[in-house]
Amino acid sequence: MKILRQCLAAAAVLALAAGCASRPEPPAPTPAPRPQPPAARPAPVPTPPQDWRDAPLSPGGWTYSEVPGGSEASFVGAFSVRCDAGSRQLTLVRTGAAAGPLRVHTTFGDRSFPGATATLPSSDRFLDSMVFSRGRIAVEAPGTARLIVPTWPEPARVLEDCRG
Repeated sequence: MKILRQCLAAAAVLALAAGCASRPEPPAPTPAPRPQPPAARPAPVPTPPQDWRDAPLSPGGWTYSEVPGGSEASFVGAFSVRCDAGSRQLTLVRTGAAAGPLRVHTTFGDRSFPGATATLPSSDRFLDSMVFSRGRIAVEAPGTARLIVPTWPEPARVLEDCRG
């Protein structure tokens, strides 16, 4: 029993000591952050003109037809390659073009012609660069949208028709 009294006495002393302890002070409230002025937006980067090799293909497709005196490949009526079998010449025509140069881009090089229509001998190597261009050619003429046309077999067939 003596042990019980000693334990009770020790517990009472501890309880009194605990009651004498001071309470910790609450931490000081943190000040609200000051509103920052909105950051100035940087000027948008101008979009560089899209390279014709990366531009999407123009909608549509090529058609091949035999015409009196030769053959013709037409891209939705906007651009055509015609063969005059008698003279062995090919004519490139950009329909709807205003007066000014016709410019044709291939992966092997570019060529400008003085008008919206260009006539070339079938032996002209630029025609080979058109039909063997890597997947596409671009045709530009004043007053018309740039055409990005696929290098399908129809223009190559017209070239072969003209070469005999």
